[in-house]
Formats: sequence, structure tokens, C-alpha cells
Amino acid sequence: MSKKIFLNVRRGMTTAAPIAVFPWEKRILEHVHGQECEIVSIDEMCSIEGAVKVEKIKMRHGEPAPSQREQLVRMCAVDPEDDPLLDPSAEYARLEGCYGMDHDLPITNIERVYGAFNSGQFTTVVRDAQEPEELDVLEAGGALDTEEDLESLSVAQLRDIAAARDVKIVAGWSKAQVIEAISKQGVAA
Repeated sequence: MSKKIFLNVRRGMTTAAPIAVFPWEKRILEHVHGQECEIVSIDEMCSIEGAVKVEKIKMRHGEPAPSQREQLVRMCAVDPEDDPLLDPSAEYARLEGCYGMDHDLPITNIERVYGAFNSGQFTTVVRDAQEPEELDVLEAGGALDTEEDLESLSVAQLRDIAAARDVKIVAGWSKAQVIEAISKQGVAA
């Protein structure tokens, strides 16, 4: 089942907004905004800095309000009937409508990042999506170093690791070529 993650999206020099999105939207947001988006854990989202006063919400009928953490966990949950794994083409269409046209080419932003839907690349990315906690480990860039660890990941996850480690890769490379490039960089470091 798919889960959403929180990303801190920089929309300018002074504006950063945390949003809950599916993991595959990270690359699209980075393309749209031209800056890297960082994955933010729920614990980081719960830490409030600079707040003058925080009050617990009073619910009707005396029932307790969910904690901030519970609310954030619910924001990441996906209804099983709305899971994009069931219909990747509908998710592709949703993202086309959500992120619009590319500013340089006469194609949509999702097509610029993942190619046309018929290529199958987007379907593979959606099917290979991992749990948010696993993505946090991948983004740290350094927790997975052996080739056996890297073999267990999808090409999209390997590309994210390569980007986090500043490893240069070519768009058409196979999984083995991406693993080799990451491994070579790890040996050189």
C-alpha cells in the first residue's frame, strides 16, 4: 500500500513549505521549483519552533482531539480504494493536472521527468515505491554501501541515492550501471 511522505519544498529564497505527497512526486517538485526538496520526518514536523502559544483543540462532545503526531500520520495514510498502485494511469493523469506544463518544452512536467506513460517508467516507479521510513534511510545517503544492499532497491531509489551522493549518472543507464557508479563513488570516498 502506498504512503505519503512530507517534503520541505523551497519555493524561493525565503519560502519553504512542508507538504504531504507521494514519494514519486519529489522529482517532479524538484523540477518545477528548480531546487532540491528534502524529506522531513514526522518527528521533525511535530517539533514546533518559535511558537508563542500552543493549545489543544477542544472537540465537541468531550472527545479528545488527536495529537499533532496522530494528525500527521493520518495525513500520510492512503485509502486502499484510492491507492495509486491500483491504477498508475489515473495517478499519471492526476499529476499532469496537478503540475501542469513544462516551462521550456511543450510537454507536461511529469512527462519531462518520467517520460510518456506508455514507456512504463512511471508505472515501475510507482510499483517500486517504498515505505516512508525506508526513504528516509535512502536519503541519508550512506546507510547502504554493499552491492547486495543496492541490488534490493529499485532504479528510482538508486537514482535518488546517486543524487544525494552527487554521483553523475546518465538517464538511460541500467540498474547495474547505476549500482556500479554508486559503488565506485563509495570506494573513492
